[in-house]
Amino acid sequence: MPRIRRPPRSLRLAVLLGLCHCAPMPSPPALTTLSATRAEPPSDRDGDLFVGVHDTCPDVPGIAPHGCPDPDSDGDDFLDSADRCPNDPGFEPDGCPIPDSDGDHILDPDDACIDEQETLNGFEDWNGCPDEIPAELAKFTGTIKGVHFELDRDTLQPKSRPVLDKAVRVLQKYSNIRIEISGHTDSTGSVEYCSDLSRRRASTVRDYLVKHGIAEKRLEYRGAGPDEPVDTNKNARGRARNRRIEFTILVQ
Repeated sequence: MPRIRRPPRSLRLAVLLGLCHCAPMPSPPALTTLSATRAEPPSDRDGDLFVGVHDTCPDVPGIAPHGCPDPDSDGDDFLDSADRCPNDPGFEPDGCPIPDSDGDHILDPDDACIDEQETLNGFEDWNGCPDEIPAELAKFTGTIKGVHFELDRDTLQPKSRPVLDKAVRVLQKYSNIRIEISGHTDSTGSVEYCSDLSRRRASTVRDYLVKHGIAEKRLEYRGAGPDEPVDTNKNARGRARNRRIEFTILVQ
């Protein structure tokens, strides 16, 4: 049997390519580039570790819960977080006002009687305790009986000296007392004349006390004239009562 010779390989490939009408393979799809923009994290400009919506004060270092500085609502230099009374200016140690337990306007640290109100009567004022004016001092308040002047003059009659000397002794004993000396007249004469006379008489009493050892700075004086009567001016008895010298203890 005759031997069949196979055509060369190149011819076979050519025949196969010629017979094959396969469609060309499609190109792979182009890769779509996704440009996803990545957001920058919010910055902590003030360095307080609060950022973004959690920091209400982004340019000032703050504290929880909102990243703002601790306020001092009452302006007493105690920050609210350490101030027991954040709406009332206060002092050490807790930022609260110094108490005045008895309401006498003397603060507790300076008040010897924090549960009792001070009696403001010119005697031992401002120690915070109630008190009464001693009886011997009380005798020299109000009208000072026994002080007499020459008629229509500011000259003391000699019989006035004993009562004024006693006043000197009492005022020396209670050396913290200050008094006002007021002169008063009846309504006889003009208001101007009476006012001047009463002032000069009060000054005369002041000078007597100073001459006998009472510090001038402890004494004030004034002339009330006929403006503060204690009785009627329609009869001699009433007018005599209206002509007087009064001592008033001054509240310190």
